[in-house]
Amino acid sequence: MIVTGWSRWCGRRSAKASGVHECDQQAGFRGRCRMQGNTRILRSVALLAFFMLCCVAVARAQLADAEAIRAYLEGLDAGAEPVVSGRRLERPEALSQVYRSRDHAPVWLPGAPLEEAVPGLLAAIDESASHGFVPARYHRADIEQLWAAQPTDLPRRLALELLLTDAFLTQALHRSRGVVAPPDLDENWRLPPTELDAAALLQVAAREGHSVHPVLQSLWPTSADYALLLKRRAEILSMEAAESVSVSPGPLLRPGDSGERVLQLKRRLLGPGDYTPEYDAGLRREVIAFQLAAGLDADGVVGANTLEVLNVSRVSWIDRIDANLERWRWLPREMPETYLRVNIAAYTLRAFEQGEPTLSMNVIVGKPYRRTPVFAETLKYMVCWLPLKTDPGFPSNSDPG
Repeated sequence: MIVTGWSRWCGRRSAKASGVHECDQQAGFRGRCRMQGNTRILRSVALLAFFMLCCVAVARAQLADAEAIRAYLEGLDAGAEPVVSGRRLERPEALSQVYRSRDHAPVWLPGAPLEEAVPGLLAAIDESASHGFVPARYHRADIEQLWAAQPTDLPRRLALELLLTDAFLTQALHRSRGVVAPPDLDENWRLPPTELDAAALLQVAAREGHSVHPVLQSLWPTSADYALLLKRRAEILSMEAAESVSVSPGPLLRPGDSGERVLQLKRRLLGPGDYTPEYDAGLRREVIAFQLAAGLDADGVVGANTLEVLNVSRVSWIDRIDANLERWRWLPREMPETYLRVNIAAYTLRAFEQGEPTLSMNVIVGKPYRRTPVFAETLKYMVCWLPLKTDPGFPSNSDPG
């Protein structure tokens, strides 16, 4: 009994001690929980404060950028040259329009709407080289260098911002209207240029946060002929001999002839490739186009005069394709369902319905000194000219201009 009572008493003491120990453990756990909770709160407050400081820093940087842009544009208004970081801007007027409509807020710098679109713009500039564009004209190397550096000083931030905007505006206009204004090269060119507000296009992209690459991609001509020229350009670039060969001296070359000299003539006019040795209708059109451009008698026959000019002319096939790509960019993008298209250099007219050719015929065009004008107009009526009572040689020896 004494042993039993002692055991019970010891048990109660042990239980009481255990209870005190458990209370101490729970108190310690609650203390640790409070400390951990306080640590989380402090950490959250610190992160929030850091985030707010970052936002304040970005906001201050954007205000400084906007003031720098404002000062630069005011300098342009005062007659300063449109040069930034040693590079001349191509479109200062459109650039001013963009920033004045945004209260001079940046478009591309960190925190701006198109910050993530810079790689897409660089890719678009690279891709435009396959259309004959020169990436250096769009500040390609300067933009990449500045973008990689992520400058914090105001002059270089301003340079990066303005070069990016100028590159986009210039790419957009060149893709939609051509690099060169047609009237500057040909006074007989009377086609109106494609209308495009590049500044408004950039504003829409900035407002909606679009990637600029698909926006610029949509501005290329969609004609199948344009696509064929791009394909041919890529083929020639992949060949070893991109420069033309000379045509050996010999007798006249005319439609119906065949042989090695005809192959030389085709490679000279058409570029490297595998051709048949026959002087066919396609080769005749190329010869006539060359004779017209050289101011020679455009009869399609390669005589001594044509051969001499042909062999001394440096012909780069890439340059020729690039020139034709440029001419396509001058043309209207939207065509009616039914229309006529005259290829002056090829002396041909083709009719199209629903985008498909339905008719082709030869036509008479002007001479180099009295060229046929280039224009687009709605056909209202047609005069049929039937020279039944005229000298039979008149249609082939003269032209209506």
